Formats: sequence, C-alpha cells, structure tokens
Amino acid sequence: MSWFSRNTSRRTGQHSYTEVTRKGFGSKLSGSVGGMFAGFLLFLGSFAVLWFNEGRAVKTAKGLEEGLSQYKEIDIYNIDDSNNDELVYAYGETSSDEILFDEEFGIEINTLRLKRKVEMYQWKEFSKTRKEKKIGGAEETITDYTYKKVWSDQLINSNDFKLWEDHQNPSGMDYANYEISAANIGFGEFTLEDNVVTYFNNYKGLPLSDLDKTDYMNAKIITEKDADATSGNSLQKLFFGYGSNQNPQIGDYKISFQYVENGDYSILAKQNRDKFEVFETSTGSTILMVEDGKVSAKKMFEIAQSNNTILTWAMRVGGLVMMYMGIMMMFGIVTTIANIIPILGTLVNLGTGLFAGIISFTLSLITIAFAWIFYRPVLGIIILICAVAIILFFYKKSLDKKQA
Repeated sequence: MSWFSRNTSRRTGQHSYTEVTRKGFGSKLSGSVGGMFAGFLLFLGSFAVLWFNEGRAVKTAKGLEEGLSQYKEIDIYNIDDSNNDELVYAYGETSSDEILFDEEFGIEINTLRLKRKVEMYQWKEFSKTRKEKKIGGAEETITDYTYKKVWSDQLINSNDFKLWEDHQNPSGMDYANYEISAANIGFGEFTLEDNVVTYFNNYKGLPLSDLDKTDYMNAKIITEKDADATSGNSLQKLFFGYGSNQNPQIGDYKISFQYVENGDYSILAKQNRDKFEVFETSTGSTILMVEDGKVSAKKMFEIAQSNNTILTWAMRVGGLVMMYMGIMMMFGIVTTIANIIPILGTLVNLGTGLFAGIISFTLSLITIAFAWIFYRPVLGIIILICAVAIILFFYKKSLDKKQA
C-alpha cells in the first residue's frame, strides 16, 4: 500500500505531453479530511447564495413592475424640469460632430465609439484529465497536454506550459487593444454621458480599403468572418507578419477596427436636468436601459424581466451545484476508504452522489421556499409544500423497503 504521492511525465509527441500523478492512500485520506472542512463551508455558502438570489430576483421584479407603472414618455427636444428625478422613456437620434482618432494607425472618423481589436498568432496549451483507481486506495491522475496555434487577443504566457521549450510565444504584444468614446453626444436637447454611451454596442466593421495604406506600414488587408461585427458576417482586418492569412506564423498580427455610428436609440432612465442617470426604485433595484432603434418602453421592461428570470435560474442552479459539491466533499472520506477496493469505491461514490443529489435538491427547494415566504408568502408556501412532499415520498419509500 502506497502512502506517498509521486509524479511522472513523458513526452508523447512533438506537440503533446502526459503527466501522471499518483496519490497513495495516506495522501488521499489526509486530503479528504481537509476536503470535509472545505465542503462544509461550500455547503453553508450555498444557502447564502440561494437566499440572496431569491431576494435579488423579487426586488428586481418588483422594481421593474414599479417602473413600468410610473415611467413617463418625454420629448427629447423639449426638456421639462418637472420630470427631474422621474423615470422617463426617451426615443430619438444621437448627434455628434466629434472626430475620434486612432493615432497609431492614422484612423479618424466621426462616430460615437471606436475600438481596435488586436489578435496575435500564438501557441495555446490544452489539457484533459482522467483518474484511475488502484487497488489499495491509491489513485492516478493522468493529464494529457496538447498544443495548438490559435489567434488570441490576449498574450498567452508560454513560460507556464508543461512543454514550453518547443512552444514559445513572444514575450509581449507590439499592439494593444484600444477603445474610445465621444465625450459630447447630443440626444435632442439632452447630453449623453458615459453611463449611457457604454450601452451603445451595435458595432460595425470599419472598411479599410479606401484608407491610406501608408498609415499601415506594410500590412495586407484581409476580409474574414468575425463574430464581433454585429452588423454583418465579414470584417476587414490588417495582417502583419512573416506568414500569410492562410499560413500564419507565431507572432503574426490581425488588427480590426469597429465603430458605432450615430443612430436611433431608446432609453429608460432617471432624468436629471439635461442628462440621464440610474433610477433607483423603492425596492432598491436600479433601472437604466438602452436599446438600439425604436423599442417601446413596455418591450424594454419585458426584456429586463426576461433577463432577470434567466439570471435567477442560473444562480439557483449555481447554488444547487454548490450544495451538491459541498455534500460530496463532506462524504469524500467515506469514498476514499471504500476505494481500497476500486469497484466498492465506485458503488459507494454512486450511492453518495444519489444521496447528495436528493438532499441538495430538497434543501435548495426549502431554502427557496423560506426565502419566498419572506419575500412573497403565497408562492413560498406552495414551494415549501412541494419540498416537504418530496421528503415524505422518499421517507415512505425507505420504510416500505425496511418492511419488505
């Protein structure tokens, strides 16, 4: 029986590497003891996440209902000071004569926002891990590392690679991502500031063919599909380097430029004289929404409610997973001992997983129910009844098995 841990590794090809870590029974047992405490903290934390999420969801939903019932539609060409501090809906066209510059590449354009995206061709490390149980309680962790060339807008540090000597990236990027917004944007008689402009994300690809190529040194202009170009499937880019777009070399660059032009926007926010700010509802939630084009206030509230529902369910699942993992970690020592005989460990792990799943699902429902009783009593009581019914169902099942 091995009580110690050891590592082995081997090169399995020019662009692949395998590392094997072996943990003896003693190492796994001590790790399981530590995992019990970490699992208990994770278990407790799941209750906090679930409770907070339900409170946030209800406050946001009520705040949106409140906003829908009291917003005022305004004329952006006629500022009415009686609407100060009120939630207002405004629709109209932006106007800005400001020229935005990307001086490094000699670009100047009258627009609301301008950004430069830089991608460099680099090595990237991928890993895939699997575990193998050994008789006596030991366990081997096999990690396979593979290396591929990718375009990335972030510098990948190849010094951290397992097989770094054959996969070296440049130590830095010669060009950086860049973004700038107009400082003075008109909206009828109103002025839009950064808190609103930051929501203008309907970027278009900036055509490069007609611009002065001398500003780009010896770059080639290429056209390719790009998910960031929201208004189309293709985007013109500058290509720098020793390779070509079809056969790039490590350290080559692709640089694209995108902009947001003047256009129609719909805004829901608090009016403060000739500006818009975040509106705080009586529940403590906030409202500041911007949509491209003409979107009714009612539709904007529907979108916000839908987003709130999606976030609520995502956090519910997150809290449930936290609770499940916490329970599994608390019972990890049982699985570790059972793994002395691998097939027994597998059976115990399946049983523990089923138990953790039932308990975490039931406790999550109860937590959500109590939170809703606190925030919305009627629905909370219904959820609590469902949770109790689940507990009684499994309890009756266990009694039936004992009697059989």
